[in-house]
Amino acid sequence: MTHYVIIGCGNAGVTAAETIRKHDKKNKITIVNGENKPFYFRSGLVEFLKKELEEERLLARPKKFFELKRIDVLDGIKVQKVVPETKQIIIDKDNIIKYDKLLIATGAVPKIPEIKGTELRGVKTCRTFIDALDIMELAKHSRHVVVVGGGILGIELADALTKRNNKVTILEKEAKLGTGLMDPCTAIRVLEDLNRRRIDVRLRETVKELRGKEGHVSEVRTTKGKIIKTNLVIFCTGSSPNTSFLSGSGIHTDEGIIVDNNLRTNYSEIYAAGDVAQINDPDSGNHIIRPGWYESANMGETAAMNMIGEDSKYYPAIRYRSTAILGVPYTCIGEISPRVRSRKEYEVLHSNCKKTDDHKLFIIKNNRIVGASFFKDRRCALAVKELVEKGTDVSGVKKQLLDPGFDFDYLLIKQRAEIRNEE
Repeated sequence: MTHYVIIGCGNAGVTAAETIRKHDKKNKITIVNGENKPFYFRSGLVEFLKKELEEERLLARPKKFFELKRIDVLDGIKVQKVVPETKQIIIDKDNIIKYDKLLIATGAVPKIPEIKGTELRGVKTCRTFIDALDIMELAKHSRHVVVVGGGILGIELADALTKRNNKVTILEKEAKLGTGLMDPCTAIRVLEDLNRRRIDVRLRETVKELRGKEGHVSEVRTTKGKIIKTNLVIFCTGSSPNTSFLSGSGIHTDEGIIVDNNLRTNYSEIYAAGDVAQINDPDSGNHIIRPGWYESANMGETAAMNMIGEDSKYYPAIRYRSTAILGVPYTCIGEISPRVRSRKEYEVLHSNCKKTDDHKLFIIKNNRIVGASFFKDRRCALAVKELVEKGTDVSGVKKQLLDPGFDFDYLLIKQRAEIRNEE
């Protein structure tokens, strides 16, 4: 009997298990879940903190799902080591799991800057359900909360805590919010909204040192010499692939686990998928990490098909993230980071911040859209995504892209007609 073992109970891992079971009705599937909570919507944690989502609705699959699919789930189990030579994963000296095919889908872990005091109680991140519960409890005993990091998670978390009657300060080391994810106009609008909600936002300022009393954080000392009294500090300063348990395993890693387009590692029976996988990108020739809910599901399915003996390929898709910032819809597509926007070969088109609240941003290279973002009105987002994917020439309509009534769907229809005529 083949034993499929999956480390990680997120979207990549669960999708892989589902896919294997769909095609293989008899062999054993085991998911080793590092959390005590079964598969849930991680993006719903902030809504849970805002009291807008009940705990039951966080679950991404019904409670009976794994039992009905005959998928064994070991909750609250941390893998200490993977031994490819003997096809074993080590939990502890008395708990070893043998596998025939292994998928590593351990996702990412929060990054915390190396500063004094991060080991104190009351210093948190917001990545897991347990983190959310801890924050809820700690917030009851902290009138003032400090959120470090002004990205989308930090902004939403600050809003959630304000709704719980906490005073909140956001510390952001950059000159604007949402660096890398928000266009400048959107960042301005979000800052204005945070100010209206009486959330204290401090740009170009971050944590220099944390101090505590009796092992619990009591104050933040900032890079501008300010002191903020607090019993709760939450770091929202990014994440990195969860690979620390692979040290000494022989599995090739860089930022994440290096895989080919079959999502196979340098060991033929071991695969990786989701936020932990660093995959070959044929366009750039580099190995890249492509985090995201949909990407993780696609990778999980591809890895599963290869684990059961098929030859399935995964190629990194165009980045597409659709969310809401303080209740306003926001979508970004492709490459929109400041690093890209600052290059001479890229042309940047964006709405006039003073004239409209519906912000659009387009990054164009060689008369083709390579990145875009939409704040508030995102009805054209899927059409623009397709234009980016197809590399559509927009030289004839560049001046119209920012017009409120411009028909992106017509541009797609026109391109499809031209392709049919050529055929």
